[in-house]
Amino acid sequence: NISLFITDQYGCTDSVSKKNLINIVTPQANFLMSDSMSKCPPLIVQFTNLTPNIVSSAWDFGDGTSATTGSPTHFYSYAGTYIVRLTSTGPGGCTTMMEKSIFIKGPKGTIKYSPLMGCKEINSNFTATTIDAISILWDFNDGATFSTKDSTVSHLYTYAGEYIPKMILTDTDGCQVPIRGVDTIVVNGLTAAF
Repeated sequence: NISLFITDQYGCTDSVSKKNLINIVTPQANFLMSDSMSKCPPLIVQFTNLTPNIVSSAWDFGDGTSATTGSPTHFYSYAGTYIVRLTSTGPGGCTTMMEKSIFIKGPKGTIKYSPLMGCKEINSNFTATTIDAISILWDFNDGATFSTKDSTVSHLYTYAGEYIPKMILTDTDGCQVPIRGVDTIVVNGLTAAF
């Protein structure tokens, strides 16, 4: 509310008041999630932005990805704990932030292997680093699979080609999570003929 009081040189006075003349709005970040917990990935979460008085919003999904749309949907592929952050900006440039957690159970892991290149009949050695996995199904991408509880195995590639191996981890709840290799195994080969 703004009031103006004036007095002139003769001692006359007057005043005027205007209610709600200036309105300062500050956003208070707020959002809903369709789900926040899963026994096994994947988990699809619909986010609903409930922040009033905003000009723009920025989402950080906690898995290295982000968005600037109002109410996005996000797909979580791996087990873990993710901190989702919404940062909202108001008309005057003020920002506010809200965080919520998402919990996804299930096995996690990484896969390493070598050698990555050679002539046919390459014997590659595989090592898995896992968390919460009770068994591993190895898929060598050449038609061969092998199920074991061991975290280290070897496989003989006998045909020329390019292969990206993967493993499927299983936990005590029966949750299965595929882990794809990062590198390509290249098996070169020649066939002699005359």
